[in-house]
Amino acid sequence: MRRGKLATEDVAQNIAKGMYHSDGRMKKCKNSEPSPRINEMLEIKSYINDAFENNDPNQEPFETKPEYYRAGKMLGRGAFGKVNLGMHKLTRKLIAIKSINKEYLSEEKQRSKIMHEVNLLLSLRHQSVVKLYETFETSRHIMLVMELCAGGDLLNFVRKRKKLDEMTGKIIFKQVIEGIAYVHSRKVLHRDIKLDNILLDGKGNVKIADFGVSK
Repeated sequence: MRRGKLATEDVAQNIAKGMYHSDGRMKKCKNSEPSPRINEMLEIKSYINDAFENNDPNQEPFETKPEYYRAGKMLGRGAFGKVNLGMHKLTRKLIAIKSINKEYLSEEKQRSKIMHEVNLLLSLRHQSVVKLYETFETSRHIMLVMELCAGGDLLNFVRKRKKLDEMTGKIIFKQVIEGIAYVHSRKVLHRDIKLDNILLDGKGNVKIADFGVSK
């Protein structure tokens, strides 16, 4: 790690101890320079603290804002929107942000289909099923914050190698079966299992995705 740059976990601990000024400078270090990274984390943490410490029953519920995330390069495009690489500014965790244009959801049936998939993903938690962390809306988009699958889909993974060796095939197949078994145990049918809908994380672990036609 680059000299002088603290790990996110250390910064979070320092914030909890009140060791920073509001502009990101350390209180005990006179010559410290303001840090935009720490300032971002302080701002979001302050808003979250205010939301949870205020016991006013008439207060609006805590809502995620687009400003809590930083969007990066586009990873893919679908029928209703696109997927971008993103980062949560407080935890510095890399995620995928799926933005769905509301213009394409003019019919109630289309919006209902999207919300059906969202509700399904929020109810599923398994190491071989892609995770949906949270959702929020802007004036133009529905935003889905999801687990980053940096390894791409299984279709391209196989195409690049032309074929898989037996051990790699066994490992991937085992994870797919475990994921499907878990989904079935939750009384859900995926109904569209194919190589395109099986993603891989940065370590090559299977993540079953795209529950758009599930029941």
